[in-house]
Amino acid sequence: MTRRSRPRISSALLAFASSLCFLVPACMGPGAVANASAPAQGRIDLPQAHYADSNAAIDEKDSFVLTISAQGELYLGGEKVTKEKFSLKILDALSDLPADRQKAFIRSDRRVKFSVVREVFNIIRHRGFDNIGLVVESVGSARGPAEFDARIFVPFGIKIDPADNVDLPERPARPREIGPPPPPPPPPSAPRRAPLREVFPYGSADALVIEMKGPGTGSEQMIALNTHPMKLSNLASTLSDLFDGSTEKAICIKPARDKSYDDLVSVLDEVKGAGAEFVGIVIDEAKVPNRIPRPPRPAGGVPGEVPAGIPGGVPGGVPEAVPPVPRIIRKKGVALARSATHRVEVVTPPLARAAKVTGTVVVEVTVDEEGEVIDARALSGHPLLKDSAVGAALQWKFTPERVQGKPVQVLGTLTLVFK
Repeated sequence: MTRRSRPRISSALLAFASSLCFLVPACMGPGAVANASAPAQGRIDLPQAHYADSNAAIDEKDSFVLTISAQGELYLGGEKVTKEKFSLKILDALSDLPADRQKAFIRSDRRVKFSVVREVFNIIRHRGFDNIGLVVESVGSARGPAEFDARIFVPFGIKIDPADNVDLPERPARPREIGPPPPPPPPPSAPRRAPLREVFPYGSADALVIEMKGPGTGSEQMIALNTHPMKLSNLASTLSDLFDGSTEKAICIKPARDKSYDDLVSVLDEVKGAGAEFVGIVIDEAKVPNRIPRPPRPAGGVPGEVPAGIPGGVPGGVPEAVPPVPRIIRKKGVALARSATHRVEVVTPPLARAAKVTGTVVVEVTVDEEGEVIDARALSGHPLLKDSAVGAALQWKFTPERVQGKPVQVLGTLTLVFK
């Protein structure tokens, strides 16, 4: 049998073809996004998803987008930046925006380890922000860049790992008119301590938490829902049953550091596809609930019929027991600040003023049934500012909260800004 000789292609033609593939995005394969304005960061191969929001404001002029290359390098607008410079840039970009627009978009290569993304999340939360948009490539009906909206969730009642306490540079003080010195702050009232109570790290005993620490990747990876192992491909049906009829479709995801960003997006895609409305990304260690709450049951009791009841059941079913009123509820994001009836502005301590220290402090507060702050502690911020922030937060007052007509306590956070 005579073999056909392979046609020879000149090196010049090969070089020309390679240059065309660099210029034409179609040569990159699915999920790859070229960045012609920033060739230094190379090609970013975004993870793909079906249920991401394609109407996100990723490309708006004032959007803050951080790119993470496959090598774990950080870029802002095509410029390679250090973690310290990124921490200053995010302050400049988001601090003066309304709270509902203080959002950082993360555009990461799918191959990046979550440990790299976790360091970015840690800087974002230490700067006092928690709203993030994870940029992906939509493969649904509307193809193109899309995002998953999520929050960096800090479990209640925990101490942040000392290794996560980062020493971030302070933003240079802005020039301002010299006026009379501010009046001295009123002496802080003695904090009223809340009675001992059980604190659930994720808000309640029925919270849903996904742990990503099992073997496998993508849709074949093993995850654990409230410590119960399962394949990711089985998660959506389980969550759909739990979310059906539920008023709070919330879930937290706790990825292991050695997982890839693509693995995290795969879980997010299943969670959003099941109907989750709030997704928290957890980077801290906290005890996970060990039981999966039962999904709501339909009303039972149709005479002589089995569907939704038992043979000989009572029409309308047996009245369901009224769920007990919780002793304390959690308010997320800026919801607590919006219910304030009296605010106390923070005053920069003399030592911090002399050192030109500015920035934000996130304070966790407990509000009693009468709307008074009975406990406060600083979760993040500069050490010279924390005491003043806690003293101010203890003087805030809020509209009392009621559940089923009964007064309850509220646990939430305040973000206080020192300028």
